[in-house]
Amino acid sequence: MKYLLILSIISLKILPSYGQDAKPSKFETNIKLNARYLASVRVFSGKLDSTTYKTIKKDIENELNVEIQANTAILINYVQGASNCLLAGLNDTDVSRVIDNKKRISSQLCMANNAIDFFVFYPNADPKELFQKRDYFKKDSGFFYENIFTLHDNCDAFLILKPNGDFLKYYGEDYFSQVEKFFKRKRSPNLKTSVSLFSTTVTKKSR
Repeated sequence: MKYLLILSIISLKILPSYGQDAKPSKFETNIKLNARYLASVRVFSGKLDSTTYKTIKKDIENELNVEIQANTAILINYVQGASNCLLAGLNDTDVSRVIDNKKRISSQLCMANNAIDFFVFYPNADPKELFQKRDYFKKDSGFFYENIFTLHDNCDAFLILKPNGDFLKYYGEDYFSQVEKFFKRKRSPNLKTSVSLFSTTVTKKSR
């Protein structure tokens, strides 16, 4: 059954065929921290209603084949091939250091904030071999690419989903300050409209 899933201002469609393997795409990659790169850094936040939160949580559990405790926040670290990627300018040794350092910091933040983290890569992520050899990385079947991380201009992204429905979705490579800040935030900003699963209602900040 098809249904619409609204996260911030993006309407995301969850399809019954999202288990199919995703196909890589080719593009010219910008590896410089310039205006083009900065334009690819995007932030979306808001609050999901209880029904939407439970549906997304269940879909994530099914996709990752895990069971997440009820009062635990979720952090999805995501890597994809994209037209903007500073990591693509590094050699494999330096890329490995960045990946392992990200895992270490992510684990520390989750331990301090009652959260669980996951690392997911899309098949066109480069260098794919470095993600495949790390057992904590899971290959995206296409579910996250098509339904959660629907912008593909930056090679790194994350989603934090708190048990109360607060969420933060961020596209960009230098984001752990954003993760820590969001974890420490006690509640979501003032919201006039909650997110609805079966409508095109969008989340808006009160003025």
